[in-house]
Amino acid sequence: EVQGQLSIKGVSLPVKTVASVAAQGATSTATGQLDMARLAYKIGLGAWGDTSVVADAVQVQYRIQFKTNP
Repeated sequence: EVQGQLSIKGVSLPVKTVASVAAQGATSTATGQLDMARLAYKIGLGAWGDTSVVADAVQVQYRIQFKTNP
């Protein structure tokens, strides 16, 4: 489980997700997904703020690569 702050468009909110981590040599890759409320981050305001057109709940899938320093 990974916890932290997700910052988008000047809004920072706490998030929690489960990530799978695989290491290969000096590179590690974390993958996972998290559910978020897009309107909480001011994504899709105005006409797009109508949740009958685009749902407020969205799923974000991520893949992050890390390289270790020797």
